[in-house]
Amino acid sequence: MDNVYLVLPSEEHGQSYIDMMTEWEGTGEHIYPGAIKRKGMNYSDWLDVVKSYNHRETCPPHLVPSDTYFLVDDNKKILGAISIRHYLSESLLNTGGHIGYGIRPTERRKGYAKTMLKMALEKCVKLNIEKVLVTCDKINIASAKTILANGGILENEVVEDDGNVVQRYWINVSDLCVQREKLPMKLVQNNLYNGIMALPSFPVVFVTVERNIMVAAAFHFYSFNPPSVMVGIKPEKYTYELITSNKEFVINIPTKEQLDKIHICGTISGRHEDKYHKASLTPQKGNKVDSYIIKECPVNIECQVVHQIDYKGSHKWFIGEIREVHIDENYVRDDALMFWLGQFRSVGDIIEGACNKDILKR
Repeated sequence: MDNVYLVLPSEEHGQSYIDMMTEWEGTGEHIYPGAIKRKGMNYSDWLDVVKSYNHRETCPPHLVPSDTYFLVDDNKKILGAISIRHYLSESLLNTGGHIGYGIRPTERRKGYAKTMLKMALEKCVKLNIEKVLVTCDKINIASAKTILANGGILENEVVEDDGNVVQRYWINVSDLCVQREKLPMKLVQNNLYNGIMALPSFPVVFVTVERNIMVAAAFHFYSFNPPSVMVGIKPEKYTYELITSNKEFVINIPTKEQLDKIHICGTISGRHEDKYHKASLTPQKGNKVDSYIIKECPVNIECQVVHQIDYKGSHKWFIGEIREVHIDENYVRDDALMFWLGQFRSVGDIIEGACNKDILKR
């Protein structure tokens, strides 16, 4: 079986959801769980509705709060869906149960239902549901096998008004709770700042705007499509003023051999001194932005600011869409520098995955 994941529905699943529902509706079968039915809504409206089910305050009064997940593969194709009700109403206790699930018609008999139910039971543990009620029609042999495979114990059968027989299974997930409790003990930290202290190192970059250089470690990838990065800058910094007014920046990746230049640029202010001159670096005009790149850096990434995050905090974050990239043909990512809390580090060994040259060729 391919890798599969339980994910909350989001905008990125729109087309896959439409494909699944079109396929399912074309069969004329009942669609499970009921929460995924379109009911004449477009995907965005459906998404708003299903999100409203998550909390008691927004959930319709005739329903109980529930979480609905998609089962997706590595290609983000939706294979099925499952809903977890936070608690049981009288009718749910009788025949509905905590969990409702279904696999789209073309993906059945591949073991996905068993895996999806197992994943959902782990979600139940987080909701503090120790005994989970799962039901199915007696004639649904495949569903009964799925429930039994996940530890279901048949309590009884209920005959509905139309003569349909519903089987009620209980799954004790307290064993999962015990397993969670057996994890190695961790010390609860009273000082929340320790959560920041425990983070691994971040890449060191030169951020250039106009003819100014700033050393930054608050830098990260943001998006593959469109290709984007983000950088965090303190409002009191000169670079903050420049990015705010110019709406652009360049990420220049130094090597570990340029550590002395990092120290120089990180200890003086560009308000009063020319950092290019002080650090013996060469400014070179960018192709897509008006700011300068650093010629000696093996990688230069020209970015246009598309969004600024002003959430309270020590840093303000700028998201930049990549407009042009310059990479030296001899660049090796192992030469990059990492930094956090006064420690400079080199990039570690590759534990698993493609070599650096293969990645850059893609």
